[in-house]
Amino acid sequence: PLVEAFETLRKDMDGILHMRATVAEGEQTVDKLLWEMTKHLFKSDLDLAQKLHVKGLLDRVAELSNRIEDVADHLEVMGIKRKF
Repeated sequence: PLVEAFETLRKDMDGILHMRATVAEGEQTVDKLLWEMTKHLFKSDLDLAQKLHVKGLLDRVAELSNRIEDVADHLEVMGIKRKF
């Protein structure tokens, strides 16, 4: 969606708002999935070192998801500024 957002930024503010909403929904879905995965991870039979390693990977996915949302936020602000 971000490549489309850059193209849309030049053309259509409504499109930016729609893409921003899509990204926000996706980020919320990722957060929920990561929470469920984390709960299952720490209930699993893996040893603590393995759990911590996997948790670190899950944290990286969360960071990536948050950064994508941040970019979408900035695109929205750019679109609004461009409009004025």
